[in-house]
Amino acid sequence: MSDWLSPNPPDIADPLSVIKMKKTIFISYSWSTKKEADKIASDLAIVGLKVMKDNLSLKKLDDIKGFMERISESDYTLILVSEKYLKSRNCMYEVLQLFKSDENLNQIIPILCGSVKMFDIQDRLSYTKFWQEKTDELQESLKHINPINSKEIIIELKIYQDISYRIGEFLEKLNSINLIKYEELANLNYSSILNFLGVSENRSHLVELIQINLIPNPRLRLLALKNYKDKFGQHGLYKGILARTESNLGNYNIAISHYLEAIELVDYDYESLNNLGYIYDKRKEDYEKAEHYYKKSLELNPQLSIARLNLACLYDKLGKDELAEELNMSILEYDRTNEKAHSNLGNIYRARGGKKNLDIAEEHYKTALKLNPKFINGLFNYANFLKAERGKFKQGNRIYKKLKKIVNNEDMKKAINILIKTKKG
Repeated sequence: MSDWLSPNPPDIADPLSVIKMKKTIFISYSWSTKKEADKIASDLAIVGLKVMKDNLSLKKLDDIKGFMERISESDYTLILVSEKYLKSRNCMYEVLQLFKSDENLNQIIPILCGSVKMFDIQDRLSYTKFWQEKTDELQESLKHINPINSKEIIIELKIYQDISYRIGEFLEKLNSINLIKYEELANLNYSSILNFLGVSENRSHLVELIQINLIPNPRLRLLALKNYKDKFGQHGLYKGILARTESNLGNYNIAISHYLEAIELVDYDYESLNNLGYIYDKRKEDYEKAEHYYKKSLELNPQLSIARLNLACLYDKLGKDELAEELNMSILEYDRTNEKAHSNLGNIYRARGGKKNLDIAEEHYKTALKLNPKFINGLFNYANFLKAERGKFKQGNRIYKKLKKIVNNEDMKKAINILIKTKKG
């Protein structure tokens, strides 16, 4: 849970730059495009955009009634249109409400993810047919249910009927908008979106920020930041990226100084607050300050999962396992696909011991790996659990061997070889 593993500073404005952007983008996506949504949110934040995300496809109907309210709070809505999105009842229900207003339509940025066929009339009709069949199936089921017990199903039927009736119009409207392919975004430095937002002045300033932030080597990134400062000067965004870079290089006192400056310049820089908490937590072992900054970060962005994960791990380390459990569970309320939260819950229940807790722990470990089969910590935790708690040595070692193929660190591979030989996990 290091600061370099967290999203690139996702909510850092640039108050001293020429652009002074105050725009907010709401991202609507399905579970199948979560990684794309995270990447877009991270990259757009580099140019000072405040990004909110909502995975509609995983929510219950009652949970998504606030969708329109959150839309109204944002300047633009970016929709990740995928095959799964167009066949998700929740996604289609809410987005069709949005498309009823021409005013809202003008604020929509549709992004095509994957091979979505919707340009030909026959392609659009295939989606109408899909929803019509869904409607017919539900309608057929109603014939065998007493009307007294069918209130909820009737509500569902009306939703399916509305989607069937309007999805053709929805797709036709999408075709009338300047569609952008996801694969083109990063290659063009998000110029398509920036153009849509009317951001054209000083484009090189924005492009360079994105490019610098994507440099993986911190020493090269530091050099690029020096050149950037010479060209554009210093401001809150620059300080946040500089602090993260110094932290990557192990210069933690310098990083703390830069983070504090960034927070002073940008009053909603929750990522710098989280990263500052991480340094006090992992590098300085000042747990009081770490807790303070994690909490400040979450005050600004309650759905910043990395801050919740970090705070949960801190509480677990301090023996406050109930608070740690509560935080990890709260992540799953808005992001059921978060493998780290599941793996952490597995560790918490495992530590409590007893058959019931161990069974719950195993379910969380399994879920984490189902969500991400190459999740290194998840593989390690489950392999260790199987050998130490279940006595399933062959199964545990198979997972260790799979893990060994994934990791690149030679010291870690040596450690895995030792673990394979021991029966203690």
